Amino acid sequence: MGALLVCIATAPVLAQAVEQQYGKVRYAAGRKVFQTGVFEPRLLAEIPNGATAPFLVMSGMGCDECDINVSIYIHSPAQGPMAEGERAERYAYPGQYRHYMTDELLELVRMFTGQCTEEGKPGVLWMHRIKLDSGGWRSVAFAVQIADGKLVERIDPAYEAVLRATRQRVAGGLCREIRGRQFKTEP
Repeated sequence: MGALLVCIATAPVLAQAVEQQYGKVRYAAGRKVFQTGVFEPRLLAEIPNGATAPFLVMSGMGCDECDINVSIYIHSPAQGPMAEGERAERYAYPGQYRHYMTDELLELVRMFTGQCTEEGKPGVLWMHRIKLDSGGWRSVAFAVQIADGKLVERIDPAYEAVLRATRQRVAGGLCREIRGRQFKTEP
């Protein structure tokens, strides 16, 4: 009988521990709230989406108490609920990524939001430098923009030209860089 009482007494505690508590972000100058599908979300930028809700550029984690890095998520409340946790599409958070065992630098990521692309459309731009097995580096620009209410991704191999143009847009106040962090690669 004593064991049964312990089980009954701890059942509500176990149920609370299993329940996922995803965070919320405020947008539209704090007037609106969106329930995300990620842990510890932080709004970094809003991308206009015509007459509907903007696309929210957020940082967050797809799981709680795991080895996953902080990532970037882009979602519009107009699309309905966000996919939860690790099922949500995620992008690299800016910063330096080092191998989790050897500490070798493997990737450098810069990220910009605003009117950062050549076309001047609002979006998100990543500048990736990835270490190759040969020891050299591959540089590539990756952009996400909005077209007809949907995210459109594109890769631009002209890294140096894109970086020069982006620096000019930052200097002109058209886009801004998101400060990077130090990361270990995910095991």
